[in-house]
Amino acid sequence: MTKTTEAASSAPTDTKLSRLLMTPAGRLRWITVCALILGTGIVVYLLSRAAHERDISSYDNFITQLQSEIRDLAEANTKHVATITDLQRQVEKAEAELHAIMPSEDTYSVAPNQSLPVAAGQLTIGLVGTPTTQRANINVNGEQRSVVAGDVIYFSLNSSTTCKVGVQSFDMFKANLTATCATEKPQ
Repeated sequence: MTKTTEAASSAPTDTKLSRLLMTPAGRLRWITVCALILGTGIVVYLLSRAAHERDISSYDNFITQLQSEIRDLAEANTKHVATITDLQRQVEKAEAELHAIMPSEDTYSVAPNQSLPVAAGQLTIGLVGTPTTQRANINVNGEQRSVVAGDVIYFSLNSSTTCKVGVQSFDMFKANLTATCATEKPQ
């Protein structure tokens, strides 16, 4: 190889960047560009941080408002539960009182010297006087009968309707009776 080729290959390559950095004006431009990029990055960072802090603050306010609403709703719910519980107790008491008068369908509790229309108003049954320990006097549509617990009284309203009054139990305060009427269908 020749000397000129060797010198050309060992000499540093001269580029625009190296020329730019070698001059004071070029270095100043380079520092200015770097400072602008860095300054823009810092400004963007600070603006985004401020926006995030604003968002977090508004979320915190929203959460506080929701917690307040949840407390208010929980208090209202507690009041409603108390009201519902009270109403349920009242309904249960009313059902118990109704059941004491009319325990179940076709079952009746009759007090001494009380009469009740039963079987859809087809019969009137009553307890005459206070029952003794062994017998009670039952009046069915004006006919008085002396009965014991377990007795069944059959009563015919007309040729096609028969009623049945059963004595379930009695004590000195009441008699528990069942009453049903059935219509026979002609064949």
